[in-house]
This record gives sequence, C-alpha cells and structure tokens, in this order.
Amino acid sequence: MVSPSLVAPGGRVTLSAPGCASTATASAAVFDSVVIAPGAAVTATVDRDAKRGAVYTVSFNCTGGVQETVALTISGTSPATPTANSTVLTPPRGVQGGLGGSVDEGVRPGLLAGGAALVLAAATGTVYVVRRRSAGARRH
Repeated sequence: MVSPSLVAPGGRVTLSAPGCASTATASAAVFDSVVIAPGAAVTATVDRDAKRGAVYTVSFNCTGGVQETVALTISGTSPATPTANSTVLTPPRGVQGGLGGSVDEGVRPGLLAGGAALVLAAATGTVYVVRRRSAGARRH
C-alpha cells in the first residue's frame, strides 16, 4: 500500500505491505528501495527530479514470493511540508508601487519654463477677465 498515491517531487510516501506475512521490499524508479517489517510501515522520499504528471510503478516483494504492484502518480505541485533539503520560499507580496513617473532625473529647465509660462498666462487671463467685468459693472 502507498499513501498518498499522488505526491509531488520531493514529497514523502508511507509504504506498507499488509498482504505480506514476512519481510517485504518496496522499490520504484523514484525512491530508494526500502525494507518493510511485517505489520509495519516505512516512509520514503520521492526523488526531486521525478517527472511531474508521470505514473510510476511501486513493486512490493515479500520474502515468501508474493509480489504486488501499485501505481504512484507524481503531481504538478510542490510538497505541502518542506523536507530537510527543500528551500523555503517567501510568498509574493504584491506589486512594488512607486511614484508613478512623478519623479524623473531632476528638474529640466525647458519644463520649468513651460510651466511658469502656463501659470503666467492663467494669471494674466484672470486679471483681464476681472478688470473687464468691473469696468462693465461701472457703465451700467
């Protein structure tokens, strides 16, 4: 018996041979062979380079000649619990927001002069409109 039957590369599986009255050996292409005592269970670590999505055959051989095979499927995800050799990754923390282009490589004289000209034009227009209204109000 293999538990779980779906495991990620680098994950762990528990192997037992309840049909064997004697010592059993479990082997597969994705982990080292292990010896299982009667009525016991052992843990095996799946190779990190196991092909994702592949199905491997786990063979159980009892000392008395009984043989059984079970399928082990490699999932496309990482193991839920990190193993001793695994690297712990930090979760993504979102977008690195900035000032949105409001800061450039300094003040450019051309842009500064253009902005000053716009402010001057707006101020001149305001004075012109206010003087014209006040002149029109005096006539009536």
